[in-house]
Amino acid sequence: MTIMNIGSSETTRETPLINFDFTEFMQNAVPSHIKNIDQHYLEWLVGFIEGDGTFYFRKDNKNVRLGFEISQKDPKVLFQIKKTLGFGSVIMSKKANYWLYKVDDKKNFQRIILLLNGNLVLTKRYVQFNNWIEMAKKKDYLPLNFQNKQIKRQVSTKTAWLSGFIDAEGCFYANVSTSAPRSPLTFSIKQKMHITQKNEYDEKQTLETIGKLFFSKSKVHRANENFSYRIELSSLNSHQQIRNYLSRFKLKTNKYISFCRWLRILTVREKHDHLIEANLSKLQRLCSVINNDSKELLEKHKNITD
Repeated sequence: MTIMNIGSSETTRETPLINFDFTEFMQNAVPSHIKNIDQHYLEWLVGFIEGDGTFYFRKDNKNVRLGFEISQKDPKVLFQIKKTLGFGSVIMSKKANYWLYKVDDKKNFQRIILLLNGNLVLTKRYVQFNNWIEMAKKKDYLPLNFQNKQIKRQVSTKTAWLSGFIDAEGCFYANVSTSAPRSPLTFSIKQKMHITQKNEYDEKQTLETIGKLFFSKSKVHRANENFSYRIELSSLNSHQQIRNYLSRFKLKTNKYISFCRWLRILTVREKHDHLIEANLSKLQRLCSVINNDSKELLEKHKNITD
């Protein structure tokens, strides 16, 4: 059996729109035992899917089976997704120590289609989704009277999409150091949040937009990874904007813990408490924990996507 991630295709899209529209999903796809799903949760979920989700088809002899999955090391967020949506399954992968939220039956496959249709932001996900739809059409998997909405949503701080995307792709970092060898009582803090994306279509422009949304003057630059770009948000102003945004649209994975620790560093900077020698050891320990969390998350993500 072979597993193929869906490739590229041409697609036409209308003018970018900020607000997401889940009307079709809520009216036609939500299971009867689910009373209501918050709009912001669905926005977060789409952002999370665009970061960590996979559209695929499996070839088993002459049969082609379509599916969708989200990979995570920690299953808690996957079980929460299953509970909130009311469908799908969560299983441990047989190949590695991580978990999968899976949808591979026709009925639930159609529900995912209606959730994502017209609500994707990243061009690469549009391309994958459109090819996925073409495969579904051949297998008669599409919902009744389905129309593929060629709409490009826009990343914005007015929706929860970016929170989900940060949950999937963002990393927090902080470091305390002396500013000069001859001035051991003068300390400086380097703090940042960064997002890295492989540049397949216009991901570089998306990162530039995210930087502007958080009032950052940082430039998108090439990362160590092949064909990848990174935005590093390192100014106090951008960090305050990140705090404001993620206080409204909260992270839902274990990354929330790292973010809370990262906020403690930000508060110290705002109060200039990092200039007090007595705080140095505590700050260094806090930075170490934040960076270890980020390093572990990066390694987990690499292992899952390899």
